[in-house]
Amino acid sequence: MFGCSFARGRSFRLGSATRSIQESRVDPVAVAGNYAAYGLSNFGVDTVRTDVVVRRLSDGTRLADFPATRAAVAEGFQSVGSLAVRSDGAVGWIGSERSIMRRGQSIEVHSAGAAASADRVLDSGSQVVPQSLRLHGSLLTWKHGAATRHATLP
Repeated sequence: MFGCSFARGRSFRLGSATRSIQESRVDPVAVAGNYAAYGLSNFGVDTVRTDVVVRRLSDGTRLADFPATRAAVAEGFQSVGSLAVRSDGAVGWIGSERSIMRRGQSIEVHSAGAAASADRVLDSGSQVVPQSLRLHGSLLTWKHGAATRHATLP
């Protein structure tokens, strides 16, 4: 999978669109302006670690990497259910982690500003709907059970 900026006429390899032990998988992807945010999963024998990556498409610079969740991933599987990026590079996402050692899963809603070196957890719980994140201007919304929750993207 590639990201590109038509203004610069260059493309950059983000990762693979299929699952492979030899190559990182990209899914999902969000683009706004000159920025792309995507989930980047790396596969091991009994572990899948997923990071959220923010990349500037005009020059390919990787601006930020954040773990999909704060949960430990030893013998666990992380994923990103949905994400959104603003045209300045600020990002929000819903990450999930499931362990083969315990029942249930951890689901967390995160956000990070355009120049942030760290993210913040906005919400968590098993009733967060992983694919529900939406961005309207700077307002992030997601479903937690039957309720719609919201926060301002920094």
